[in-house]
Amino acid sequence: MITPEDFKKDVRLWAKKIGVSPKEIILRKMRRELGSCSSKGIVTFDTSLLEEPMEIRLKVIIHELLHLRHQNHGRLFKLLVEAYLREGISEMKEFLDNIQEGYKITELGILPEEWEIVRCIDYCDFIRGTEPGSNSYNRHKEGVPFIRVGNIAAKIQELVYTTSLKLKLCTEEDILMSFDGSPGVVVKGFRGAYSSGIRKVIPKKNDIDKSFLYFVLQSDYVQKVIEKYTTGVTIKHAGKSLPHIKIPLPPLSEQKQITLVLSAV
Repeated sequence: MITPEDFKKDVRLWAKKIGVSPKEIILRKMRRELGSCSSKGIVTFDTSLLEEPMEIRLKVIIHELLHLRHQNHGRLFKLLVEAYLREGISEMKEFLDNIQEGYKITELGILPEEWEIVRCIDYCDFIRGTEPGSNSYNRHKEGVPFIRVGNIAAKIQELVYTTSLKLKLCTEEDILMSFDGSPGVVVKGFRGAYSSGIRKVIPKKNDIDKSFLYFVLQSDYVQKVIEKYTTGVTIKHAGKSLPHIKIPLPPLSEQKQITLVLSAV
């Protein structure tokens, strides 16, 4: 599977190769076609293409972009489609031939063969915080510190305390991740109670290292999934992204080595 952002990046790349400039690139569900090109220069693609192999995506992309130059399906159009498609497949073959032995192509990119791709929720618990209510807040250090999304986004532990008894607590060693307000923020180092816009991420299997998890949750492929499933305008919500987040899982010894390197950066 390819992300909508990467698909559009491929469309722009091939538009440059072909020498055309689409006014807009749209991805949406289409009833009968995989793609279309309007007389106004708008190219539209069916979202099912995100699930298709590269060769099929490439054929539809080239077909619709060439319609910006040739509105019919005449002989010249067909010859150009075949020529550009051969070029694209040749480039793809060269790319595949250059992949080093011991590596594989995955939905997350090129990874060592022994690494797995797993769903994050199968290996971690995401424990949601609570909303005790502003009437329980104080700045006199009564109760426990209360951590909100704004705090972890700015990496500031504001001096707000809550005296509520209905709380979810965390320590400095816990991983906190926001899914509301500013989705995708991943931090450690906070102590107290945390709000409902935040999840505490806890590994639930022995073959995933907690420090490795902290770094992998900040990776581009995790953040892109969160962005894809984020809804709302004024207040953003990304809780629906949880079943879709996938991460690479190296052997435990490699996870620890990776963590040592990243911790030193």
